[in-house]
Amino acid sequence: MGRLWTGIGIARELGIPESTVRWYAKHFAAYLPRETVGRQQRFRAEALPVFRTIRESFQTGMSQEEVQLLLEGKVGRPAAQLLQAREEATAAHRATTAIVREIRDLVGGIRNEVRREHILWEGIPGELERLHQQVESLTRQMTAWQKQRADQESVQVHAQREMLTTLTQVVERLAQVEEGLRLREKDESSTRSPFWRR
Repeated sequence: MGRLWTGIGIARELGIPESTVRWYAKHFAAYLPRETVGRQQRFRAEALPVFRTIRESFQTGMSQEEVQLLLEGKVGRPAAQLLQAREEATAAHRATTAIVREIRDLVGGIRNEVRREHILWEGIPGELERLHQQVESLTRQMTAWQKQRADQESVQVHAQREMLTTLTQVVERLAQVEEGLRLREKDESSTRSPFWRR
């Protein structure tokens, strides 16, 4: 029989509080082999690397569900790769949030400019409204995405990349609309000017 570990012994070995060891033992009991000695529970030697994996996984920022998937062998990637995927998803989320904020400001500025200058260019009001609705739809998607926890971070990254592509297209279209407004205003100013100043 190999060495049997107490909770205190494992805590000292891993450099974590004994209360943390008890929490691990409670929530990941199925993966921690143990034996009863007298009235006390002792962990088998093979439980130590499992405890170490749990500790390291939590240190990388993994959730309890992700750690469980890792222990079950359903996640074929090491914890470091899962952390990288999480960081990519976080970066994509921040970029998406920044773009949405920029688009909102841009749409608002163009709409205000249209109202202020009373430019009646056929198609522009409808185009701005459509873009505004698209931004609102993407914002709702982002909010829903934030509330959900996907088991695979790569799925979240893929979804975020698709949203970023769509948002980039919206920004490009807004730039075209803004340029069209600028040219329209320039043409109207030229038309209003006396012929000797043109």
